[in-house]
Formats: sequence, C-alpha cells, structure tokens
Amino acid sequence: MPRVASADTNRHGSGFILALAILSAISYLGLALAGDLRGELPWFLGAYAGLTGGMAAAWWLCRKGGRHPLRMALIAGLVFRLLAAWGDPMLSDDLYRFLWDGRVQEAGIHPFAHAPLDEELAELRDDDWARINHPELRTIYPPLAEMFFLLLAFLGSGPTLLKLSVGLLDFGVCLLLLHMLDVRGFPRPRVVLYAWSPLAILETAGSGHIEPLGTLLVLVALTFLRREHGIAAGGALAGAVQAKLMPLILLPMVLAHRLRQVGRAGALQALGAFTLVFVALLLPYALTGPAVGSGLFAYGERWEHNAFLYAGLEGLLREFDPSSLLKQLIGWLKSTFGGSFWDALYPYVWPREVARILVAAAAGGLALLIAWKGRNPERQALTTLGVVLLLSPTVHPWYVLWVLPLACLLVSRGWLWLALTVPVSYIGWETDVPWSIRWLQYGPALVLLAVEFFESKLRRSGSPQRL
Repeated sequence: MPRVASADTNRHGSGFILALAILSAISYLGLALAGDLRGELPWFLGAYAGLTGGMAAAWWLCRKGGRHPLRMALIAGLVFRLLAAWGDPMLSDDLYRFLWDGRVQEAGIHPFAHAPLDEELAELRDDDWARINHPELRTIYPPLAEMFFLLLAFLGSGPTLLKLSVGLLDFGVCLLLLHMLDVRGFPRPRVVLYAWSPLAILETAGSGHIEPLGTLLVLVALTFLRREHGIAAGGALAGAVQAKLMPLILLPMVLAHRLRQVGRAGALQALGAFTLVFVALLLPYALTGPAVGSGLFAYGERWEHNAFLYAGLEGLLREFDPSSLLKQLIGWLKSTFGGSFWDALYPYVWPREVARILVAAAAGGLALLIAWKGRNPERQALTTLGVVLLLSPTVHPWYVLWVLPLACLLVSRGWLWLALTVPVSYIGWETDVPWSIRWLQYGPALVLLAVEFFESKLRRSGSPQRL
C-alpha cells in the first residue's frame, strides 16, 4: 500500500515550504531590484546557489508531504515570477530588441526590412534604443515571436510588462508539465523542479527571454501526439518553430510517431497541419516584405559562445587544417565535371565553416535516427533537443530552457546538471567562456547522460544489475 502522508506531515511540510518560499521570494525581489546582475556575478551566483538549494529542499518536502505542500509550492512559483518581473532585465539586453520590434510594427513598418541603426527608423528611437545589442543587424526572430512583440506594443509594453507576460507563459509551462506528469503517472512533485528552477525564473520573468512561448507549444505538441491527435500536434509544433526555430529538429520525430500510430496517412496529415500553420504565420510578413530577418543568417554564420563539442571540433580542424585538401577536391570536381557553380563551395573550406557544416549534419542525422528508433515521444524530444544544444556553436543559459521541462518530467540527471550549472557561463559573457567553466557544465552532464543511457539499456534487457 502506498504511504499516505499524515496531517502532521502535511502541516509540517507546508510550514517548511512556506518558510523556504518566503526566503526565496526575498532573494528574487532583491535580484530584481539590483539591476544588471552581470556586473555583480559573485553576488548573483551566490544567490543562485541558494535558490537552487531551496528548489531541491522544496522538491524533497513535496515528495514527503502530500498535496498541500505541492499546492503551496506551485503558488510560490507564480509569486517568484511576479517578483522577478519588476525592474530592468537582470542578465540580458535582448528584451530591448523585442520592444523595438514591437514598436516598429506598431508604426506600420515591416520588422524584417530594417535594422535599428537604419536612418529610416530614426524617428522611432527612444531611451531604450541605445540598449539594443547588435543594432546594425536586422532581427533574427520568426513571425510568431514578432506577433507577440506587436501584441505587447499595442498593450503599451515596457520592460516590466514584457517580463511579466513571459513569466506568466513560463508558469503555463509549469501547469502543462503538471498535467503531463499526471498523464504519464509520474510523481507530481517533479513539477517543483521547474516551478522553482532559478534558471527558468531568472531567464524568463527576470530577463524577458521568450523561450516559454516556444517550449509551451512543444509540450502542447507532445501532449497531442501522445493522445494520437496528429493534426493538432503538427500545428502546435509549427507554432513553436515560428516562435524560435530550434523545435524544427523535432518534426521527423512527430512524423515518425504518426507513421507508427496510424500509418502513412497519419504522417501526411501531421505534415500538412505543420505546413499549413507554418505558412499561415509566415504569410502576413512574406506578402508585405522579407519572409525572414537577415540577422538570422548572420547569427548562423558568426555567433559562437559557450560551445563544447562544436568548439572542440573547430579547434581540431584548426590544428589539422583541411582547407588545402578541400580546395584541391573542388578544383578536381570542377575540372572533371565542368561548371562554375563549384566555385560557390570555396568559402566553406575553412575550419570554422567545415565545423558548422559537420555539426549541422550530425544534428540532422541523429534527429532522424532518434525519430526512427525511439518510441517515447518525451524522451525522444529531450534527447533530440539536447543533441542540438551539445553540438551548437552557441549555448546561452536560456537555451537550456528548451530541455529543462522535459528533464524535470523524466528526472534526467545529466540535463538537470547542465541547467543547474549553465549560469556560471556568465563569467565569460563579455568575451567567451573559459574552458574550465565549460568542463564544469558539460563534463559531469555527459557522464550522467552516459550513465542514464546504460541504465535504460539494462532496464530494457531485463537485467537485475544496477549501475
């Protein structure tokens, strides 16, 4: 028989949760009022460590204490986000680009057509304009994100309203995660790992990053996929991609599941729904100007920060430079088969470009393999998105929010470790992250992921052994 928590256990658990919530709330309010925390890293990281300890303690208490502590913990998670939304963004200035894009659209100007530095937009500049990073580049954000910015501009959005809106979306992720735990029959207290996650709270309500707009739709897509509603799953995934492009890597997994569930017709229906929603969100921008902001291409070609596997591969290629060999190969192809189009390959023979091509190919190939061999959609989505993170040239702390809800659902120790430690990468926010800090984040995470992999193999084989 399952152990039922006594009234005393509930009362004591609720009391401890309340005490932890008050201490954490004071910390979040202090962080919100401190302004830009990147200049106060020792204090920020100390507060972050304390909040992480509070999260772990709240999770343990909810596991022991029954429903009342869990309900109190969820309410506290909402309060934390409301408090973190006050004041200026804590750890990033991306929010000012969001506000600018909304302001540009409210003025009736296509957001993909101009960079903030363009003189055509000079009359729209306000006090926050000078805070926009990379103002020489056009926006990188897809249509659904731009629609979100436009909506907030109509509501008179400033930094606080934008952060509050994103924080509420993130709390929606908490509620949907709780529903997914119930559907899977997993322990409900796992939701505390996300509801009290300082990474989630500080990067969304605290800094205004819009990841919850996409992660919420990814969870919706997975929920519909498990219910065998392929059309809804495809449409939700398209919305997630139009919030940020990263979830596009999940499309093969969704189609493979529908293929297994109901055959080719089901996969085609999901693909059709994905295409329809994707195009419908794109059309308002594509019909009046560029279909995408050119800043996205600059991001894909130039950005590198806190990378691990990519950085190691690029360093190896720089050591054993393949450029001369690749140039000779292109010359041979041109002389053998003719045509000047081979010349277009020459810019991609350098170590940096080769590394990017290789990691992109590896991510795509692994996504197809995971889609074909896997049967658990949540586990597949976590693994696929995680592969992209590990191979990516850029891994900002808020990027880890793409895997964090699923890591909490499945209690993946490797991804939880990365979520707990990735804020230390702010130590290198002005230049790049020292390798010692990267090893702290990725080294233990990879070890823990390897242990999880072998544990799953043992469980599937029915072996009584334990690692």
